[in-house]
Amino acid sequence: MGGGLLRTNNQQERKTKKLLGILGIGLVIGVVNVRAITSHEVTYDNQGVTENLTETLDKLYRELKEYKTSGSVTSTEMLEGSTGYAKGKLVTGSIKKKGSTTYTPGVNDQVISKGQYLNEDQVILGDNNLKSENIKSGVEIFGISGSIKDYSGKTLEATTITSDETYTYLNIPEEAIYDTSSIVKIANSVLNINAITEKGRGYIRYEDGTQICYGTKNSNVTTNVQFGSMFRTANYTTVTFPKQFIKIDALNISQNYSQGLGYSVISGSNNALFNYYNVEPQSGTYNESISYIAIGTWK
Repeated sequence: MGGGLLRTNNQQERKTKKLLGILGIGLVIGVVNVRAITSHEVTYDNQGVTENLTETLDKLYRELKEYKTSGSVTSTEMLEGSTGYAKGKLVTGSIKKKGSTTYTPGVNDQVISKGQYLNEDQVILGDNNLKSENIKSGVEIFGISGSIKDYSGKTLEATTITSDETYTYLNIPEEAIYDTSSIVKIANSVLNINAITEKGRGYIRYEDGTQICYGTKNSNVTTNVQFGSMFRTANYTTVTFPKQFIKIDALNISQNYSQGLGYSVISGSNNALFNYYNVEPQSGTYNESISYIAIGTWK
């Protein structure tokens, strides 16, 4: 078929116009010198050069139609700077990248916002002290329930003690939480502590029945009775205990001072009192002072 005007059937003409319309090419039959249109290709004169479209019109039409109508990608589904096509339109991505970040757990939530692309590792720090035995009983931290007991403000019994010459040591019964109001107790019998039940001027009474009496006695005395090579008082001096004993186990007196450098001798005692003589190297009158201590039982 030579150059010149080519007429086509109406169906083929409509399809060709639609195809070229999709491509954005206006076709005016009679202006473009179409050389041949078959069911497989279009041959036309392009400014003196004959070109063939090797694609069939039907295949090309389907592909162009798919390009214009398919695709659903949006800007929020692609990385920032990326491009793509949806229904024949260019789409530019808007998803921002999030680089590496380290998170330290705290009392407040830390949110990694949606709509980001995590292009590097996000590190949430752990702690090897996050163990049940480090958490108070009844408290849960990140899914770990505590097991350590809480004795804050409570009283508990010590079961083991050790001692030296200076101190007695109470061992805490178990590993737990304590505060300044926590109390550790132990029976007096375990510590062998004898509680004082009564005390006053010159005496102490203990729970186990022990009684101690103590004091001093000042007096002016005359030594005029021969006592070996020395002299004693003619009469003894009596000291009455502040509290009476049931039994006296020990009694001791000592001279605090003596003008004649003498001493004192116990002449008798009972559960209520004791008597003593003052003894001096020479006969005379003296100002004397003695101290005493008596230990026994009151019950």
